[in-house]
Amino acid sequence: MTPTKFHLSQATLSRRTLIAGLASLTTLPGAAQANSGLGLIMVDDPSCVYCRKWDAEVGRSYSRTPQGRFAPLVRVRRKSRELANLNPVIYTPTFILVRRGEELSRMTGYPGAEAFYAELDRQLSAVGFTPSLPGVAPIGQTRT
Repeated sequence: MTPTKFHLSQATLSRRTLIAGLASLTTLPGAAQANSGLGLIMVDDPSCVYCRKWDAEVGRSYSRTPQGRFAPLVRVRRKSRELANLNPVIYTPTFILVRRGEELSRMTGYPGAEAFYAELDRQLSAVGFTPSLPGVAPIGQTRT
């Protein structure tokens, strides 16, 4: 008997990944559940130089950051059908902050890790995130 092979297109796999990722935002314990389905969608393109730069500088560690726990990342391609209910995406990377599928804010482009986190912190602060910088104590406190 020969084993059955299953072939999924990149679009199908991407759709399933997005649906599973967004569904998990409301069922995961901890930060994601506490944030009522909050997530960050990264719209990328395989030929995008700035997407690769984001991957190298931020992508590998994003899920372990306070921001990544507060707004888990789901990646999709620019022409994905999952983006049909959101404003059009022209450039990549585009980062879209969503809550239960509704767009809250977005940033387009990647100017570097420092600027990315500064803008992300600003957007996340609007939905209750309190940013803390590594090695920097809040005003009036000292780090040990």
